[in-house]
Amino acid sequence: MAGEVVNHISFGSGIITFQDDKHIKVIFNKDEIKERTFVYPEAFIKYLEYKDKALQKQVNEILHTIKQKQDEVTTLFEKEKAELLVVKIERVQALQESAKKPPVKSRKRIIKK
Repeated sequence: MAGEVVNHISFGSGIITFQDDKHIKVIFNKDEIKERTFVYPEAFIKYLEYKDKALQKQVNEILHTIKQKQDEVTTLFEKEKAELLVVKIERVQALQESAKKPPVKSRKRIIKK
């Protein structure tokens, strides 16, 4: 979206000079701040906003999709973690049960001569 105007919460208005799947470069009007590179689209969560509301809506939809996928991965991770915990608990319980059983008495074998 090179050429599009964005607003940064601290740096103010800027123009996008470059964008790919992972990064976005913005040149700002302030003297002390020339061009900055941001992570795309995550920078739009907190720092950047498109002036064009339609573009902002598109990036919001992308961010929503990313959030949903992250939530799915987190849910799967938590489920696997809980399943592993159950397995560990079952192993500990099995070890505790085996420790409670009295040892098997062995018979001395009498050897006849």
